[in-house]
Amino acid sequence: MSGPSTFLRNLVAGNLSPAERMRRVLTNLGRRTGGSGCCGHYGDPGC
Repeated sequence: MSGPSTFLRNLVAGNLSPAERMRRVLTNLGRRTGGSGCCGHYGDPGC
């Protein structure tokens, strides 16, 4: 089950710089709100 604690753990995990991490978060949020969404096939463009 995902929740705020999972989101925060994932946000600080990995080796990305804080600036790169924030860029990716904003890019992904833009994709979700942009209407195009995911194609349904994990790994394909847009997913």
